[in-house]
Amino acid sequence: VRVVEVPGVSMELCGGTHVTNTSEIRAFKIVSEQGIASGIRRIEAVAGEAFFDYVNVRDNVLKNLSTTLK
Repeated sequence: VRVVEVPGVSMELCGGTHVTNTSEIRAFKIVSEQGIASGIRRIEAVAGEAFFDYVNVRDNVLKNLSTTLK
């Protein structure tokens, strides 16, 4: 767990993966966001290769649904 601070705005605990340089991220997508307690939000995202895997799975699901619903 790491503390991430935006001075004067917010200080949060983060249990996610961190990069040395933002170029390592490549593509990025927030896949879910939810309130888990009063004033506490959880954001889940995919980046890099996981982003492309996520998009491929979603595309396959949509193609299968499209075929099924024809």
